[in-house]
Amino acid sequence: MKKKDLREYIKGEIIEILSEISIDEATAKETEETTKAIEDQTKAVKDLADTMDKAGLSEVDDEDDSVDDDELDKKAAKAAKKSKDSISTLSKKLADNTAELRSVVKKWKYSKEPEKSKHLSRLKELTKIKQELEKLL
Repeated sequence: MKKKDLREYIKGEIIEILSEISIDEATAKETEETTKAIEDQTKAVKDLADTMDKAGLSEVDDEDDSVDDDELDKKAAKAAKKSKDSISTLSKKLADNTAELRSVVKKWKYSKEPEKSKHLSRLKELTKIKQELEKLL
């Protein structure tokens, strides 16, 4: 092997190894960020559930047509008045929820079927939470 060919081979190997390391570091960083976002979202969901319990609201099924939209709006307005969460707190929770929705959609988009259905159910849960937060705002 010529000296020039050996240099090119070694250079290629070094670049390949370094690119693998940077990909692993990026994946680790993304995993940490995702874990933190999930923890924040879980806390926000618990806070929302506590707020809903204090306000006297229970989860309403979307399939229940007997409940009028005006009644729901009135209940949400009363709950917002009773709620001790400020608008800025609720808007932060809504922003966190939206961020997690985006990340789950991204995962759902690139996943295969067993995980895809799990991500879809999480998306439905997050959408319900988002709607409740929007009502409270």
